[in-house]
Amino acid sequence: MGNKPYQLFQRKGSSKWYCRFSIPEQGQFQKSLKTEDEAEADKLAMLAYMRATVRAEQGQSIRERTFADVAEEFIAKIEKDVANKEKKDILLHVDVPTIKRYFIEFFKNKPIDAIKEKDIAAYIEWRKSYWVSGPGKDIKTITYKRAGRIVSRPTPKDRQNTSYSRIRREIVLLKQILRQAVNWGFLPAQLMPEIKLDRQKIAQGRGSLWKSSKGFTKWLKTRLATQRYFHIYGVIALS
Repeated sequence: MGNKPYQLFQRKGSSKWYCRFSIPEQGQFQKSLKTEDEAEADKLAMLAYMRATVRAEQGQSIRERTFADVAEEFIAKIEKDVANKEKKDILLHVDVPTIKRYFIEFFKNKPIDAIKEKDIAAYIEWRKSYWVSGPGKDIKTITYKRAGRIVSRPTPKDRQNTSYSRIRREIVLLKQILRQAVNWGFLPAQLMPEIKLDRQKIAQGRGSLWKSSKGFTKWLKTRLATQRYFHIYGVIALS
């Protein structure tokens, strides 16, 4: 391969081509090129090397990890910590559903080190109206596991935008995932996005249900009839 900055190779028993190269301060990197054609593999290897070089120059890890990948590892960590009695099992019923329903659904396969402040702001707006005009507007029932059993509940008829307190709690959880990504080496510390919440902006569109004691009593009775509901569903949380 001459003086090319990468090497092509095939693993024993496979006709697919792979490449390997090294980036200063980031070590060696290997990548499957998913092709049996050597000429195509050579072009793909050069492209992979160029992308890795650009990422390294920008202070990013060449080992690109998607948000979904990191979130799944974070869930596995929660499950392990709960099994070892290091964390309370309520995290399995609150944090894990939040990560799966909201975080992974929104950020999906976006590289973890490409998430910026504007993406967090977009998430907040998306999450705010999730159950009113977003992806959750047509969901009629919520299914979840409780005490080892699969339970289903109907979604409330009085849907409103998600409260500030609920979104604030979710942002705290999102920060935990991003900080863990830093600890795992998937996100350079200098690329950790700064997250700010605008309480007044988030509170807009919450409706008039809270403007009377009668409305509050109605809400409280409904919520008490479905204990722990807001943990799983997240339409309305205490604010």
